[in-house]
Amino acid sequence: MNRLVKLVDCLINQIGFRFGDIWRPKSSTLCAIIPILREQVAKEPRYYLLSDVVDKVTLLESGNISEIIVKVDESVDKPVFVKGGSMLKGKGTQSRVIRFSVVLIPSRVTRIKKHERKISVLCIAELDPIVPKKTFTYAGSSTPPRLHRDIIRGDQAMLWSKIRSLSSRFRVNISRLTDLMDTVVSRYEVT
Repeated sequence: MNRLVKLVDCLINQIGFRFGDIWRPKSSTLCAIIPILREQVAKEPRYYLLSDVVDKVTLLESGNISEIIVKVDESVDKPVFVKGGSMLKGKGTQSRVIRFSVVLIPSRVTRIKKHERKISVLCIAELDPIVPKKTFTYAGSSTPPRLHRDIIRGDQAMLWSKIRSLSSRFRVNISRLTDLMDTVVSRYEVT
């Protein structure tokens, strides 16, 4: 709470921040947008996003539909944040979606020499076989919000059902579910 009070105090007194020009999306609306601009250089985060170190994180099939193996390279010197709902395209195995946001702590930070961790996932492509030790690539996008509840609950059958429904809605062939997910996500992304 103290951090919030300090931030509000800095905003009011314009310490480290300044207000930009106020504008309205339409002249007939009651809302207004007031940009808050930071004047000081932001500190470097104490963690990486998966997209920052995607070449140093290995995503492997565990042989179990509900989990994958993640290995973080020893050269990574900060924790890695992996957002729940991130899609992983399978290379020779079923594509998956990460159920919960996780923080991967590299062995260099913890001094524990464990290089791999299993994380909870759900399948988003039920047509491919599960082949242990095959790899995944980070798709660079998240699933649409309408699927999040089923992903968090871990309801695989309901998730497949909704993906089938979306495939008919967007007229995408059911055999290319990862392409479907790319199509659906592109309609939800804000640019």
